[in-house]
Amino acid sequence: MPSIERMICDKFAIDLRSGIPLCSRRGTRVTLAELFGEAHYNNGAEIGVQAGIYSEVLCKANPNLKLLCVDSWAPYRDFPRKSRQDAMFLETMNRLANYPGATIKRMTSIEASRDVPNGSLDFVYIDAAHDFDSVMMDLIHWVPKVRRRGIVAGHDYCYMRFCSVIGAVNAYRESRGIGTWYVTDDPGVRDLSRQLGRMPSWFWVQP
Repeated sequence: MPSIERMICDKFAIDLRSGIPLCSRRGTRVTLAELFGEAHYNNGAEIGVQAGIYSEVLCKANPNLKLLCVDSWAPYRDFPRKSRQDAMFLETMNRLANYPGATIKRMTSIEASRDVPNGSLDFVYIDAAHDFDSVMMDLIHWVPKVRRRGIVAGHDYCYMRFCSVIGAVNAYRESRGIGTWYVTDDPGVRDLSRQLGRMPSWFWVQP
């Protein structure tokens, strides 16, 4: 099997002239889910599940996937009603009922991380609270759970109101010396000042 870097470049048609981050010329987070399956990444976690839509994408892309789905489904600014959170939790349960490899944990990200051994995951996909502190805490607690040559990834590398994913991901990456990383295909990805309304994913291979 080719290296994971070669698989990424081929799968996403990476533009090596784009500089860092290496930008995809095609491919979305659905493509990322397909990559996980093709690389036989059979143990993963999604942090921030909401209605389970991307959880199902991940499970469909890899029938052998054991996916830990973590979300507190607690009220917050964008969804302040407990009834709405409870409805999304039930929607997730129903959506993933036919995927025996999916394990749903209704708890905070940090609480769930304590039950996962370091180096045990092939990938993690972070898409929970988007304020700086929450994203940074998710990175601190979940990146060590991913094995060497696995993939650390997340959603919403873009400028939106109340969204600090870019700042947190960049700060973590720079502090850890992550030199090579990737951003999924997006019309505005090469001009970060004009990404409003666009929601690319970011990812890197665990050193």
